[in-house]
Amino acid sequence: GAWYNMGSVDKELLMNEYHRALRLAYLSCRKWHSDLQIYISMDHHWNSVYQNDNGHALKGTDLVEGINQRAKEGGDFEWHIAHHPYPADLFYPTWWQDGTPTFSFDSPLMTLKNYEVMPVYLAQQHLLYKGNTRNIDISEMGFHTPGEATGEEVQAAAWTCAFHKVKHMPEIGMYIYHSHITSKKEAPLDMGLWTSDQPPRKKQIWDVFRQTETDTWESAFEFAKPILGIESWDECLPDYDKVIK
Repeated sequence: GAWYNMGSVDKELLMNEYHRALRLAYLSCRKWHSDLQIYISMDHHWNSVYQNDNGHALKGTDLVEGINQRAKEGGDFEWHIAHHPYPADLFYPTWWQDGTPTFSFDSPLMTLKNYEVMPVYLAQQHLLYKGNTRNIDISEMGFHTPGEATGEEVQAAAWTCAFHKVKHMPEIGMYIYHSHITSKKEAPLDMGLWTSDQPPRKKQIWDVFRQTETDTWESAFEFAKPILGIESWDECLPDYDKVIK
């Protein structure tokens, strides 16, 4: 309802139309460039739907399974997943404290807290394409700046552990941060590396982000450890042994 512009529709109709558009996009793009990749776009709802509205939203698992089934029936083709694993509540950037996500395939949400589940789920035999798992790209995800005095610190800390975890997940191809400058259209969300002021002001996360993949990353990230409740960055690493199939 929000992103696919079909209004309130039956699940089967939605997936039929989505699959058709996806396959056409694949064929059209591959006609001109053999390396172009096609993605289905998903938010953090996995075995749940946005606002419990089945007419305007679809479970993540239903989308993956439905597209996969239709693709296999019509002659499988290469499609991948563009995912937005935002925290359970977008206004609370402390994703490591998320209570809703679980490490099971039937988790209601798929956030960074339980992100190990995603590649394990996609590695199931029936979901493979030519023996390979679908690519997973985090095509959009940022962290809100809470209104309290320490808000910018908390936002920046959320980035440090998030990046460190994703960097050590070889199944994830890229991570695009949202957003560069806080969008007034998304107010009261405040996710930018810069504020929406005129002129914009760099927030604490800007400098932390700038140093992320440099030799100074550890010193730049050090402030976040007490906020995250960790003593070592190893505590941010993915733990695939937690996943319950």
